Amino acid sequence: MGSKTTVRNDLPILLLALSVIVLHASACYFGKEYRVVLDLDFPGTYSAKAVCSHGGQFFAEYNLGYNSDYTYASWKFCKDIYGKTVYSCKFWNYNETASREFEVFNSDFADWVCRSGTCYWLVSRENFYIQNEASGKSEPWYQWNRAPAPPKRR
Repeated sequence: MGSKTTVRNDLPILLLALSVIVLHASACYFGKEYRVVLDLDFPGTYSAKAVCSHGGQFFAEYNLGYNSDYTYASWKFCKDIYGKTVYSCKFWNYNETASREFEVFNSDFADWVCRSGTCYWLVSRENFYIQNEASGKSEPWYQWNRAPAPPKRR
């Protein structure tokens, strides 16, 4: 008889412990927190648009530059414990004559390029640069007018 009473008395404590675990999980308890930054470096009245997705599902659209409130966009997320997190964005340049779609975050390259937890992309009129923390330099990874090649480990 005593064991049933103990279980009933311990149930609220178990529920509280479970809710604490769930709250910590949403704060990247099980995976590292990352941030992606898209920064526009177009002169004057130029602008760009980025439509981004995660897991094949649309999650945000950013209008950057001239006649918009921001020249950059950013978001934070938790890398999944399986190492399969991917965020992609399709970009259009200032007059929508060129577009490019590529992965702005991929668990494979993030571990060596975005070591601090921030993947910083600079979008210029010619190239897409990433701040490579391993080398300490901004490196061109993609161009507007060329099909993207997979990034190579540097």
